[in-house]
Amino acid sequence: CIFSRHVVGNSYEHFEQNVFPKIKQAVAARRGRGFASHLMVVQRANPRAYYDNSFQLVKYSDDGNLLDRFLALPMEKYFVYGEENRHLKYLPVLRESSCRVFEVAQANHFPFYDDPKAFADILSECR
Repeated sequence: CIFSRHVVGNSYEHFEQNVFPKIKQAVAARRGRGFASHLMVVQRANPRAYYDNSFQLVKYSDDGNLLDRFLALPMEKYFVYGEENRHLKYLPVLRESSCRVFEVAQANHFPFYDDPKAFADILSECR
């Protein structure tokens, strides 16, 4: 919800005219290959789809009990994050669970963009 949270509380018209361009600027200002790749996605995104999706994304993130639901899945669980996101408050909970946790070095919010090979290597390890 890094950027989607900025959408909630705005009319579509205000979002399209003001918020969406600022989101694009904010993504462009972030360093790293991942944010550069995400910028290409955001630049091609349909503004209406981005707007509509943002509300559900924020609601699920805030009220969806996603961590509990994830940990309750009756299967092996894996979580991959970028080194620059070591501050995520739920990492200790994941590490204390049966979930296998992997860190991609020198990566941020989009480890699959920041280091696709390292990300793929982790996935191949998760069989």
